[in-house]
Formats: sequence, structure tokens, C-alpha cells
Amino acid sequence: MQERDLLPGVTVAGSEPKVVCHSRAIVTRARRLALLRDLSQLLLVAVVDWLFLYWTSARIPVLSRESSLIVVLAFNAAVATHIYLVRNLPHWTARRIASTWCAAERKRFVTTAPSRARR
Repeated sequence: MQERDLLPGVTVAGSEPKVVCHSRAIVTRARRLALLRDLSQLLLVAVVDWLFLYWTSARIPVLSRESSLIVVLAFNAAVATHIYLVRNLPHWTARRIASTWCAAERKRFVTTAPSRARR
């Protein structure tokens, strides 16, 4: 028995998407702004760390100095975790979604996506 197409003119091979806009400049600018934001956050954390380490009377008002240093350490870990997750969660999500694609779509995604090493 012959297979019939669901709709006239529909082929098995997919069609290439039409380019609506060139987003390379927008993506580059967004990456630069994200890098600037990350560096400013890390600079702020470094300044607060320096303040707590070299100014011995610096502490959170309701806590002792040792407890204040533990809170600062936890804050540093939270900021580092935030920066790491904000950069990697979209990549993990894209991989998870791409795992549901057929082999042809995966091949096209792998061959057209820029490698992370070139960024």
C-alpha cells in the first residue's frame, strides 16, 4: 500500500528556516553586558570581603565577628553559585530540549551552533 502525505505539498525533508533578523550583534552586546555585570558583582564581593578581613570592627550588628564572617562566606558562595547557574542553565535546557529532536535536527544544530571554546 502506498503511503499518502497528510497534506498536499508536504515532504519528508524539512525546510530551512527563513532568516528574519541577524542577531549576532545583539547577542554579542548581551554577552558583553552580562560579562560586565558579572565582573561588577565579583568586584563588589571582593570589596566587601576586603572590608570584613582588614577592618576588624566590621561586623553585622546583631552578630559576632565570627558569625558575620560565616554570613559573608555564605554570601560569597551564593553569588558564585548564582553566576555559574545563570550562565549554564540555559545551555543545559537547550541540550535537554535538543535531545527530543530527530537525528537530522540534532546534526544541523551541532554543525551550525558555535562551539563554547570560541566565545
